[in-house]
Amino acid sequence: MNKMMAWLKKQSAERPVGVLFALTYLLAWLLWLIAGLVGTADRTFFRHLCTFAAFAPAFAAVLTLLLRAGHAGEAQPRPRWDVLLGGWLVTGTLYFVAL
Repeated sequence: MNKMMAWLKKQSAERPVGVLFALTYLLAWLLWLIAGLVGTADRTFFRHLCTFAAFAPAFAAVLTLLLRAGHAGEAQPRPRWDVLLGGWLVTGTLYFVAL
C-alpha cells in the first residue's frame, strides 16, 4: 500500500491531469457499476450511489489535490474546511429534501 501511495504521489506531481482523469474514470465507473448491480431493489441505496457517482469528478479533484499537497515549488493551499463542510451540508440538505 505504501508503494502504491508513493507512486500515486509521484505521478500526481508529474502528471496531475492524467491522475485526475484516471481517478475520475475509476471512481465513476466503479460507483455506476455497483449501482447497476444493486439495481432498483433498494431504491434509497441506489439513489445514494447515483448521487456519489455523479460527483465522482469532484471527489477525484479533491483526491488529486490531496496527493499533490506538499510538493516543492508550490504554494501550500490553506485548507478551507468551513467551505467544504458548508457545501456538504447544503448539498445533503437539498438531497434529503428532494427525496
